[in-house]
Amino acid sequence: RKESSAASDVYKRQVYSTPKVKKQRNLLKYGLSVIFMLLVLFVTLYFLLKNASLEEIRRSLLLADLRWVTAGFALMLLHQLCVAEILRQMLIQVVGVDPPYLTCLNTAFIGFYFNNIPPSATGGQPMEMYYLYRCKVDIAGSSIIFMVMTMLYNFALLIYGIFMYFWQHTLVSSSLFGLKYVLIFSIVFNLGLLLMCFGLTFFPHGFRKACLSTLQFLLRHRLIRSSHVLQRVERFFEQYSKSASQLWHSPALLLRLCALSFLQLAALHLVPFCAGRALGADASIFVPSIALQAVLTLAASGFPTPGAVGLTESGFVAMFSSVIPAAKVMPAMILTRVINLYAFLLLSGLLTILAFMTAGSQHSHMRRVRSAADPVVLPEANISEIQNKEAKNTP
Repeated sequence: RKESSAASDVYKRQVYSTPKVKKQRNLLKYGLSVIFMLLVLFVTLYFLLKNASLEEIRRSLLLADLRWVTAGFALMLLHQLCVAEILRQMLIQVVGVDPPYLTCLNTAFIGFYFNNIPPSATGGQPMEMYYLYRCKVDIAGSSIIFMVMTMLYNFALLIYGIFMYFWQHTLVSSSLFGLKYVLIFSIVFNLGLLLMCFGLTFFPHGFRKACLSTLQFLLRHRLIRSSHVLQRVERFFEQYSKSASQLWHSPALLLRLCALSFLQLAALHLVPFCAGRALGADASIFVPSIALQAVLTLAASGFPTPGAVGLTESGFVAMFSSVIPAAKVMPAMILTRVINLYAFLLLSGLLTILAFMTAGSQHSHMRRVRSAADPVVLPEANISEIQNKEAKNTP
């Protein structure tokens, strides 16, 4: 019976680990995330709109100035172009490949789509790394790229939000209401994430030691049986450290990437201004709308729903009521969210499908620009040799 049970367990593991089953499970997970997002959106809009005049909202949206709506979409396109340019420069300088710009743009849209489908933006970077892997970019190189991108994004997010909070303190503090506790949590969360990414980017040796020590423990106790795992992890960290070392010698690159991250968020924070202007608000809302959106984006970044749906909509109505006329604040919220989330989510979904359909042909256009970025190929070594090496490096 024990043998039969063990054989059954092995069979189940084999079945449930096949690519087809994994794909089905991933599709189910993302499908449930979409349903959850739509459910949260429905509940939020129900409570926000139950006392509002739907006819007034419809009339306001139909009369919106298309020039400002177009400007809002152009800003979101600029947001994505900044992401693509950051990725392109990192691939050239850190990994040593010069990719087609279309590959970088596809990756940016894949990230936008999968960041806004799973809760807490947990799906974007793994899918971006998988797409780049399909384009023949090694996992170690893409890992350091997305670590740096996360670090710079969180740095810009914190700087914008905190600076605007103190610069427009009277306006922001009077508009926050109950969101101030969410804002405090998000600041702590993003600061912790920023420090973690900084440590893993510039001081990866501690992380490497922890991973290798854990694997050695598992090997000693026969919790994992493949001795090649340790070799693969060692090779991964060799390449990861090599890519990370490129950043130490490229301060100008980090400054350019930081500037692009600030431009990326500036484009996002200007969308409510365009929505307000499209609905007839005057130009005096320029600075207040940027300040409120910067603080709202920071507060919503720690909210664990797909696309921060729920908090963003209700927070927008509460905060922007102080700068946009009451009759226009609900249409402004809807127009802003259509521009900066829902329309681009549909576009990103379509581009994601096309990107993965053509990923196999993209790698032929990848051009090496620096031989130093070639993957490290270590000589075959047995486990005892690697363990002895670790023992010598351990103080």
